[in-house]
Amino acid sequence: MDSKTKEILQKFSTQRVDLARKPASIKNDAKKLDGDITKQKDKVDKVFTSYLKAWNEWQSFLNETENKAKRLDKDVYDVVDALKELGVDFTKVPDLSTAADIVLKAEDDIKNLRKLYSKPQ
Repeated sequence: MDSKTKEILQKFSTQRVDLARKPASIKNDAKKLDGDITKQKDKVDKVFTSYLKAWNEWQSFLNETENKAKRLDKDVYDVVDALKELGVDFTKVPDLSTAADIVLKAEDDIKNLRKLYSKPQ
């Protein structure tokens, strides 16, 4: 340390310095601030983790439902093909038409529901 710095430090060390706040008070406020941040972060982490779990379950549900809808769609087409081979007009089979409409709606719903909730980052 150079002599000028020592001289300034000696001068201040003999004078009383009034601080606007005591260091202990500042430290306590800083600890409280850190605690508040941690508390809020933990709160968001808990909600985010819950959302992530629910989102993953939602995606699994949509995947399973999509697979079921594809199987049903294939079943409808298999029956339509069989009816055609027998010479039967498949449009005259009300349950088949209804089933085809429901499967088509389900496939459309699944596609739209995938866009409903964004993937958590």
